[in-house]
Amino acid sequence: STMMQHVFQHVQTMVEQHCYIGDDGKVYSNQHWRRHEPITGLYVHPRTKLLCWKEHAYIAQRREKRKTVKQEITRIAINGNQHYLKRNGIWYLAELEHHDPKQKSPNENALKEIIEEGYYHWRVIRKRQLSSKELRAVKLSNDAPEKRT
Repeated sequence: STMMQHVFQHVQTMVEQHCYIGDDGKVYSNQHWRRHEPITGLYVHPRTKLLCWKEHAYIAQRREKRKTVKQEITRIAINGNQHYLKRNGIWYLAELEHHDPKQKSPNENALKEIIEEGYYHWRVIRKRQLSSKELRAVKLSNDAPEKRT
């Protein structure tokens, strides 16, 4: 049918069918008009004749980087200026305000804790440690203390 013919045309343009395995063990295109670079995308494996997928190297690197950069949550906004704040493995209920780092005085850092998160800067006005009951109610937990040997 016309529709199936259309699908097969797409498959032919999207799937590299003429490949070979180089001396380095990588799969390359057998097309003479292409530069001999390792295959990326869909291709038919030259030995097994199975449909395979090879991700672009930069996409694979970005995916791996995202896995390793997994950041721990250290601040959860509640409402207004109230936030849950985790410092040194302990959760606090804190009152924060936006802070402009360009307008700080030399003594300010000694008096108040400054939090930098990318473009945002916060100044801790006051904080108190959450009780066990409060931690359970909001489904948070403090980190276990490190065991000394």
